[in-house]
Amino acid sequence: MLVSADGVLLEVGGIDWESAHSGTAFNLSVHGIHTYFVVVGSENVLVHNVGCDEAAEQILQDIGGEIFTFSPPNGVPRLGDYGLTDESFFYHTVVVNDGRVFDQFTGVGGLPIDDWKALWTYGDTIDFGF
Repeated sequence: MLVSADGVLLEVGGIDWESAHSGTAFNLSVHGIHTYFVVVGSENVLVHNVGCDEAAEQILQDIGGEIFTFSPPNGVPRLGDYGLTDESFFYHTVVVNDGRVFDQFTGVGGLPIDDWKALWTYGDTIDFGF
């Protein structure tokens, strides 16, 4: 169990022991937050919830296409709001196939690239290179 800042007990959903490299390692998912910082010793470390990378790999296996990972534009701390979820993103990974973008939020049909980019605060900065 974990205790939140306001004293509420939170259940740990599971531990992935294979992720340990040196010492003890734990996987922690935080509902509604895509990436977040944790303190390790005296360092702030950016960690990533299970989500877009794994979803993109599965989508790629199912339909093919090309995986893209993008980060915020220079000077911006995060990607901004994404109209399909209330999660906060420091980076995001998607699959592009036949002019459509697929991620864990778009559904099986994906969305046309321009429609998908329009869902982001900084969508005009997302560059798929074509």
